[in-house]
Amino acid sequence: MSSDPFRFEGHPWYFWPAVIVLIEVAWFALLYPLVPSSWRAFLIEVVLPVPVVGYAIVASRWIALLSDPSRRSYWRQGLAVAIAVSLGIGIFGSAYWSRNYLTDLYTYSVHRQ
Repeated sequence: MSSDPFRFEGHPWYFWPAVIVLIEVAWFALLYPLVPSSWRAFLIEVVLPVPVVGYAIVASRWIALLSDPSRRSYWRQGLAVAIAVSLGIGIFGSAYWSRNYLTDLYTYSVHRQ
């Protein structure tokens, strides 16, 4: 692993797009009974997790940068906790926004046998 947490050494170019595709599949699987009712809803559903994943990557890189063991301080630890909390708020906020403002774009699809 590189000493610089902002370098993406060790991964081929297609690693992060593959991770985003897997997260999208998991996102659609978690929302299974809710099915987008239009192409607009489908595009919103595809685009919604991308900024959250991007912010999670950036936040984890900054937390890795702040966790340097040679320079420990309470300010660094507090800043790392603040970044982690802001990430949680961002994830909760996007889920809250999608739940409260996008419910008209989805229908329930339950297959009965």
